[in-house]
Amino acid sequence: MGCFKVNFSILAAVVLSAMWIALPAQATLGEKFESTYQLKLAPTSGYSTHENKSDSSTVKEFADKNGVVFAVTWSGSHHPDLKKLFGKHFTHYKAALAQSPRGHGRAPVEVKNDDIVVRVGGHMGAVHGFAYVPSLVPEGVSVEDLK
Repeated sequence: MGCFKVNFSILAAVVLSAMWIALPAQATLGEKFESTYQLKLAPTSGYSTHENKSDSSTVKEFADKNGVVFAVTWSGSHHPDLKKLFGKHFTHYKAALAQSPRGHGRAPVEVKNDDIVVRVGGHMGAVHGFAYVPSLVPEGVSVEDLK
């Protein structure tokens, strides 16, 4: 049998690079959407949207006319990385979650404070969620219409 050496650091770099390229662009709440993808502007709505789909989930981002993400929705077999998705607002989410009464069973959960509102529901294998930063929602936009 032939014997050959594998440089694992090069192999790891190649694998990680391939994974990075395969990941869809995703913005963070409160940050400007930076991507080569075009945001779909809804001219009368005052915001634009971008949807990221993978085999297991879909994340939809809502950005104001300047490209700042003010809301996100998600659905799929599992929740996205909320820490990454919420960015600096993740600490506000954790604080609101700690203050929320614990629900029972599969009831949807809503956590809310002045900095972030998050609604999560579903069951194992089929989850959905919605989050927004109230201070960033453009004037005239109803968050209930974003779902």
